[in-house]
Amino acid sequence: MLVFDSKHFLTSSNLIYDNGYLWKTEVPEQAMTMEGVRSFDHFSKLFGYEVDPLIPKRYRESAKVLGTEPPWCFYIGKTKFQKMIDEYVEQHDKVLSSLPASALDVHTKINVFIDSLKPAEYDMSRIDQTELKKHIERFITPYLYDKTLDRPEYIRTKTKTGRLSVVSGPNVLTMHSDLRKGIPGGHSIDFVSIEPNVLLVSQGKSPRTDIYDSIRKDVFNDSISRAKVKIATMAALYGSGRDDKFAKGIEEYFGVQETVRRLESEVKDEKIYNLYNRPIDLNGTRGKHLLALWLQSSAADAALLGFYNFCKDHDVIPHWIIHDGLIFIYDKNRSDVESLEVGLNHKLPVKVEKL
Repeated sequence: MLVFDSKHFLTSSNLIYDNGYLWKTEVPEQAMTMEGVRSFDHFSKLFGYEVDPLIPKRYRESAKVLGTEPPWCFYIGKTKFQKMIDEYVEQHDKVLSSLPASALDVHTKINVFIDSLKPAEYDMSRIDQTELKKHIERFITPYLYDKTLDRPEYIRTKTKTGRLSVVSGPNVLTMHSDLRKGIPGGHSIDFVSIEPNVLLVSQGKSPRTDIYDSIRKDVFNDSISRAKVKIATMAALYGSGRDDKFAKGIEEYFGVQETVRRLESEVKDEKIYNLYNRPIDLNGTRGKHLLALWLQSSAADAALLGFYNFCKDHDVIPHWIIHDGLIFIYDKNRSDVESLEVGLNHKLPVKVEKL
């Protein structure tokens, strides 16, 4: 489903394509838009398709020279603009027909969730303005208007694994963590050890609320510290290059070698698909590095789908996504949550903390 914005027709209704054209004032949640993270262009790139833009570059450049964003229907001409819409729709149908219904559903929900983030009320008195002066000047001041901070705008196509990148607004992915305290009533919800837990559930095992403590007990009979277990787990899963004598036992715990062999057998045309049917370009990557790409990609999508479900099922207002964490405020009612549904009949543990 595609929506063509009303402003380009100078009408009160949007043109909606859903196996035919109709006019609607409201934009359906599942509709793809012309711009931003919900756009069809962005959605196509997630799956390795490059589509021709609805508005060709020459029209955008001429409008830029004039210093305007015109109603394209009249700037281009009604007949020609409708022909361009028809050609864009043909691309839409071709891409979507190549995708599993489950992938279309999951990634549409994720994009809708990212687009639903709201600007945050921001109180400078809640943070240390002396210690954080340089951070404030870089990450907050340019985007703060009358105590309201712009929302970050994200894309999912800049990295190989599909982890989010901020393209405009405050870069909450790299800002000092103490700046989060500027949101009155702010809370964070974070997945617990999301990548190791995604690996476990992908093998039909139960996730752990403290994976490192579980490994310490189950693999090492409490004979080494939790800190050493965490280091060894990174070596076992990601091939960090450390010669860690404890990593072998952890590899067996996670079935690393078996998983790597399975993933390598699924490689086709230097691509592999994550748990949510999104392709990952490999460029010759194999072994544990292949596992790391697949795991990071799957975990990134699991977190975003989990946050979509969290916001759908709870009375909250989302503001910032920080990888596998979400900064939000409670709207009216507060409810406890210990795990989130991430699709594929899986729930993963989370923790909620006040900022």
